[in-house]
Amino acid sequence: MTGDVSVFAISTKTKPLRAMSFPYHSTEAWLGFGCTSDSEWIFLGFSSTPNLNRTELLDGFNRIKTRARFNESVVDVVLTQRWGSSFLHFSEPKRITPRIIQSNTFLIELNWHRQDNVHFEINLTGSAAAIEQARTQCGSIAK
Repeated sequence: MTGDVSVFAISTKTKPLRAMSFPYHSTEAWLGFGCTSDSEWIFLGFSSTPNLNRTELLDGFNRIKTRARFNESVVDVVLTQRWGSSFLHFSEPKRITPRIIQSNTFLIELNWHRQDNVHFEINLTGSAAAIEQARTQCGSIAK
């Protein structure tokens, strides 16, 4: 144990814009920012493990290339998912964090097994203040 503290800023949970069928019908998602004194990361969490199509299979994890929208700006993003994990991590947190801070809404498109394209829209109101508070508690500054 290093004694290093991890601090998180988490959005409210949201359901997909279009309801998914069983067994994913109750799935919710949230966007998170995490930090320690020397690192920061951005992730999506899900109440049920994402079963995604169109992924690149790597050693112990999948790489997902998709689109996200911050307010009205659409960007390509790369996510990673450890096998069996309920979390997707953004590969470029330094590029994504400023977009979260400057935006009011975030929308992600995921090609979910037997559901086609699924969209989760997350309200980012208050995210700038929450990330600033987390960074203060971690002692990290946008590294």
